[in-house]
Amino acid sequence: MQYVFRNDNDSSNNWYNIWSISEDLKTNRNITIADIEQDCRLLKYAPEELRSNKDVVLSAVKQNSRVLRYVAEELRGDKDVILAAIQKDDYTLSYALIQILNNKEFILDLVRKNGYYIKLASEELRGDKDVVLLAVQSKGFSLRFASEELRDNIEVVSVAVAQCSDALRFASDRLKDNKEVALAAINQNGSAFKIISDKLKNDKEVALAAIKNYIKAFYFVSDELKEDQEVLDYVLNVSKQNTLILEEKIALENDRHKLERLVNNLKDNKEVELAVVNHKLRKDTEDKNTILAAIKDDKYIFRNLSKVLRNDKEIALAALKQNGFDILLLSDTLRADKEILLVAMEENIDSFHYASDKLKNDIEVVLFFIKQNIWLLRYISDDLKSNKEIALLAIKIDGLAIEYLSNKLKDDKEIVLAAIKQDSFAFYYASERLQNDKEVIFHAVKNSSCVLYYVSKEFKKNKKFILDIVQQNGLTLEYALDELKADKEVVLAAVQQNSKSLRYASEELRADAEVVLAATKQNGKAFHYASEQLQRSQIFIIEALKQKCDIFKYIDKELQKNKEIVLIALQYGYNIYMLLTRKLKNDKEIVLSAVKQKPSIFHDIQNKLKEDTHLLIECYRINEDTIKYSDFIEQFDELENGHFDDTFIEDNVDILHLVENKEQLSQYLLDNEQYNIIYKNEGLSEYIKDNYNIIIFSCNDIDIEKDHGNDELREEFIKKNPNYNVRFID
Repeated sequence: MQYVFRNDNDSSNNWYNIWSISEDLKTNRNITIADIEQDCRLLKYAPEELRSNKDVVLSAVKQNSRVLRYVAEELRGDKDVILAAIQKDDYTLSYALIQILNNKEFILDLVRKNGYYIKLASEELRGDKDVVLLAVQSKGFSLRFASEELRDNIEVVSVAVAQCSDALRFASDRLKDNKEVALAAINQNGSAFKIISDKLKNDKEVALAAIKNYIKAFYFVSDELKEDQEVLDYVLNVSKQNTLILEEKIALENDRHKLERLVNNLKDNKEVELAVVNHKLRKDTEDKNTILAAIKDDKYIFRNLSKVLRNDKEIALAALKQNGFDILLLSDTLRADKEILLVAMEENIDSFHYASDKLKNDIEVVLFFIKQNIWLLRYISDDLKSNKEIALLAIKIDGLAIEYLSNKLKDDKEIVLAAIKQDSFAFYYASERLQNDKEVIFHAVKNSSCVLYYVSKEFKKNKKFILDIVQQNGLTLEYALDELKADKEVVLAAVQQNSKSLRYASEELRADAEVVLAATKQNGKAFHYASEQLQRSQIFIIEALKQKCDIFKYIDKELQKNKEIVLIALQYGYNIYMLLTRKLKNDKEIVLSAVKQKPSIFHDIQNKLKEDTHLLIECYRINEDTIKYSDFIEQFDELENGHFDDTFIEDNVDILHLVENKEQLSQYLLDNEQYNIIYKNEGLSEYIKDNYNIIIFSCNDIDIEKDHGNDELREEFIKKNPNYNVRFID
């Protein structure tokens, strides 16, 4: 079988390519909640407001927990968000605020739900007996994450193996050789016999206890006990008893699936009986095809083969396809074979841990496999953990891979900066020297303010240093000393970089008008963090609105009803009309002010106002774009531009005097002898009287009521008004 490396450029092999996203989407600054609900990856490029929205973040991490690395910092310490994320992928806790891993109460809550979560705890808490005991009571297997000291603690290990016998594999070598612990594990599950020390596998009492609970334990007893007549008789006796019990159960069972399981158990008994009867006859020349077929049916058969058969490459490859960890049973020669390693890792990636030292030191092999899974760094040789080429490849994929590099590389500034560039939390694993390097700190806090938490107090006391830091990431103010949180120069620099840092300022500075104005200019939402006194100050709110601080939506609901504040907000261009009460929305002065900024509010004004033609004309005068939103204004605009529609004129006589082209309109009406229209509009009548010396009267006005055809009376009226060209309406 030829060994073939997969294509390094095949993106399907790289989990991190799930984050690939088009450049158009990356530069889209109008990402909405709906966009994120459709594709949670967009959270990385969403505005801060969405990355700080708990509901949006919860929805996103439930889609793909790894977006936790892109949420706002305060939510990376939120218990609900973290719990939602780790439900999908425990690894994502590495993106949470690091100090939460040291929070004993939080970790206790986690392990109380599921002991397996102890793996997320800090190293200190994984060495805390209270935490570990609670974890192993829930999930004995979680012993694997306990400190080395507690894995050598008989009380902890006994509780763990009583809950899950397999936990014994993580006990110290001393306790694996402890008969009391071994029996506790075997009583829970006889298969634990496979894990105990070779010394105990030769202990007849332990072996018989295991066989009683797990008949296949016979495969794993020492060669000496396999020759022991008492053991052989006991195995056959247990097998016969189990067979009788199982046959009786089969007779009582009608469920097909249960019946199949029972038959399989019987098969196990028969296989063991056969092994007992024939174990002395087993030869290295055993038929290979039979063995290969048997391995497909039962992966444990491989472990019972002789060393010669186990080190037959074809048989070994068949076994590794069933269980990659069987690489442990191979000779040094096979564990140094690349093809063997590849097959084992395809079944279980962690089998790399058991490869030969030769392969763990082969840079070509290591580079290839790290591209598939960077966490294999844990298993490579110490020499390669100091290899810069491997290190740069790994941290390019995930900066947190620096955890598994040598101390030498953790003290290499180039490596640390590259890791921090990919993930700021890599700072946590840098050497003490580099954790006190200004350049390294600046790069780390740029994207993660909590890094300042780990910086030495000497740096935190340095005002110039903190000033430089907050200018780069204002949120680092949270981790500054209290004396600097009360320093106006520092706080002003912080809020100008990130308005949310106002929440971390001293109480006195959150009541300082200059500081709050600086913060709310950057983002109006910061008004939430201002003192209660400023939040209720009408004078401050008006001044803030005048200085372009978009705070209206965040002020008190009662103050949002204040007409003076509303008019100031509209005057300075804030789009707030939809936030107003019904009463204010019906206020003509407010409507006119709102239309001036945004004509589309016509969609939202009340129908009663839409019917007020005088108001509509005022809106038109203020903003001609209102044509798009009102049929009346569109027709009025036509009238203004000399396109006369008789129907519109007749329906709107009362507003004709408001047109700016009165001369053209007047001439049109006179030419068409529409005197009744002119007569009905007093303003237009006066205009024609003054500019055309034409006066229009109704016959009723001169008491020509009985005889409308009386020309003498008309002539008499005309004589009395010699300065006007008199027109009559019959």
